[in-house]
Amino acid sequence: DILDGKFGKPKHLKTRVLWPRAQSYFRRGSGWAGKRYAADGTPIFDSVANNAAAHYLHNMLFVLGERIDRAAMPVSVDAELLRVNPIENFDSCVLRMKLECGADALFIATHSTRENINPVFTYEFEHGTVTYAQEEKTGIIAVFDDGTTKNYGDPFADQMNKVRYAIRAADQDVYDRELPCTAMTAVPHARTIAAIADVPIVDVPESLTETVMMGAEKNDPLRVVVGLKDALCACYERGCMLSELDDDESAALRDILVPAKDLPMPAGDMDEDAYH
Repeated sequence: DILDGKFGKPKHLKTRVLWPRAQSYFRRGSGWAGKRYAADGTPIFDSVANNAAAHYLHNMLFVLGERIDRAAMPVSVDAELLRVNPIENFDSCVLRMKLECGADALFIATHSTRENINPVFTYEFEHGTVTYAQEEKTGIIAVFDDGTTKNYGDPFADQMNKVRYAIRAADQDVYDRELPCTAMTAVPHARTIAAIADVPIVDVPESLTETVMMGAEKNDPLRVVVGLKDALCACYERGCMLSELDDDESAALRDILVPAKDLPMPAGDMDEDAYH
């Protein structure tokens, strides 16, 4: 429907994901969790924006792609990055992207709140608004300017669909559908992550942190940033960065921020053959 023009031009998109993760999460794997680079210098850039919540960042770009297997390319990005866990990369972020299509996209995500609040998003277009709240289990709902609505269903209703797509695509003798997500589709997300790779990460001072013991035996520490949940929820409601909040409750967080503005996308080859 977006590609068919039913919504008109995109205007403002925003997404919020509050997914707390305790220390066991950052100790998993072979040592890559939370890393910026591998020992040999290979970029990893593991973070809340490039792992757990990456789908929700990419989805804002994907739905605005000029065709089904493309995603919208950001022109620049503003970034605020925080860290409270003993890792190399950030565990909380607010990103605001300006897109080539003229829209802007706000991404708010953290692993450092006490409360788990599943993803929500609002996509505002010229002729309607699309909303989703995972907790409400009502599906992805569009409300058009003329008052009509459309429910696009629960995106988690058939999680094996992507596997069937991949299997069918591998069988070239029977494949008869356009693959909706290729390496080219992922390039805008990858470039966004590369654009913020050198942004200073603010280490949250101990005075603004708490530790909550998680797990069945209460032996898995969760590092929490005091006041971050309310501040990020306010950012989502107001459609703004943390540094743009003006309430007294978020003053302590605002004081430690080092915002990065208008970061350009890194140059790269967009020739389709380069990704085959």
